[in-house]
Amino acid sequence: MPLQYSKNGLLTTVAYTYNNKPVYALEGAAYIAGAAVQWLRDNLKIIKKSSDIEALASKVTDFDQMEYLVFMPFFTGIGSPYWNSEAKGALIGLTRDTDNTHIARACLEGMALSINDSIQALISDYSENVDEIRVDGGACANDLLMQIQANFTDKEIIRPCIIETTAYGVALGALVGLGEITFSEIDELWKEDKRFIPKKSSYEVNKLGLWNSSIKKLYL
Repeated sequence: MPLQYSKNGLLTTVAYTYNNKPVYALEGAAYIAGAAVQWLRDNLKIIKKSSDIEALASKVTDFDQMEYLVFMPFFTGIGSPYWNSEAKGALIGLTRDTDNTHIARACLEGMALSINDSIQALISDYSENVDEIRVDGGACANDLLMQIQANFTDKEIIRPCIIETTAYGVALGALVGLGEITFSEIDELWKEDKRFIPKKSSYEVNKLGLWNSSIKKLYL
């Protein structure tokens, strides 16, 4: 996109330069996302490895126990769109029946809700319709997290076959620079692995409201 400044708390950055012309992007930042899972593993020790969280969180079947449970993964502050470096993490809405499965599910929801804040800011800044969100990185290997993200964002989430997009993009950029491939060929090399269709319900609507009100009370 051409040079554009966000009205909703995002950062303007250079996505890439091609033929000596910069192409700009709007960028959101989450200080803590996947590291929240590492916290469950290393500090609470409720999982042995990070990938275990999907199976543990999937055991939640009674969502009445999740209704007021919110995991705020802000151990090192909040990034976009709020930018509060003094924010601290929180786990609110605990009851006597809360167990490790609920905490694991709340962690994934907190990650998705945090990312959703940046996505909604981007949608507000963007002049065209956004129908789908493409993801990458190690966390996107978690099918449950991607479905939760789709539900909260109410957009299709698309995962590529190669999820380490940063390294892959650098390699492709180098090939373009060397003249081994053309810029237009990059799209042909991107392959879809899985698509997550949103299934937004009253649960997600209520949890979004609780998330937003909790942000305002605790951090703004």
